[in-house]
Amino acid sequence: MVTSKHADVPVAATVTSAFLQSGQVCTSTERVYVEHAVHDEFVDALVKRAQQLRVGHGLEVAEIDPLVSEAAQTRVLQWIQNARDAGATIALCGGVPTDQNTGWFVEPIIVTEITQDMGLFEDEIFGPIVSILRVNSFDEALEQANQSAFGLGAAVFTRDLGGAHKAIATLEAGMVWVNNPLVDNDALPFGGMKKSGLGRALGRSGLDTFCQPRMVILDPVAKEAEVSLSRRLVPECRRTQTRLIAFWQDRGTKPELGTDSAVSARPTAPQSRQSRCGFGQKYSA
Repeated sequence: MVTSKHADVPVAATVTSAFLQSGQVCTSTERVYVEHAVHDEFVDALVKRAQQLRVGHGLEVAEIDPLVSEAAQTRVLQWIQNARDAGATIALCGGVPTDQNTGWFVEPIIVTEITQDMGLFEDEIFGPIVSILRVNSFDEALEQANQSAFGLGAAVFTRDLGGAHKAIATLEAGMVWVNNPLVDNDALPFGGMKKSGLGRALGRSGLDTFCQPRMVILDPVAKEAEVSLSRRLVPECRRTQTRLIAFWQDRGTKPELGTDSAVSARPTAPQSRQSRCGFGQKYSA
């Protein structure tokens, strides 16, 4: 996610996109690039809002659900420790809640003063963690966002229409949301770039996946050639008819022309014979 200094601080949208289903969504927001001018305001508001999220299972009102397994919980907690060791600041340290005895819960985590070169973004986290990266400009935010090996989805918050179009053209992601992340539509293609996979689901592109494309070439010149050939053959057939009639007349027979342009000849003297001409027409006597 990229937050411009021209944007209204998108706290509610960030909380939703980062902590929905405890961050266990393929399009969850894991990194937020915030321009320096609004960085501190954004972090303070985000921490206050995340502290209001309730932890619990699906049978009660809660925004933070359990993770899918103990291994997932261990991976998230280890990531927090790795961020500390790398020099990042844990603005909101969400550990294991003491009031949840069943389920692999982790409270929301917000990490600040983190940089791209700490090696913490090489794998997807899939947990309730969001990292805030301070940048000096909107262009720097776009550049750093593209340094990721993944490219499924990206979100941009800005009131500058020109900046929005620049982000859409620059961000290397299969889906780009402007001022409204995680919106989905079955009529639109869903898929990513780089290590986020190949191909698309949904939309016309998704339907094409189930089809077999074919290449067909229909040259109109072929039709012209066919017409030209028939024009050459008709006079030739007529000349052949004339020669055959003369051939039978020389032998004392009476030629007849059929409606199908076949040539038949009946001998004047009583006889019975059958022959074929060279081009496949049959004459009976």
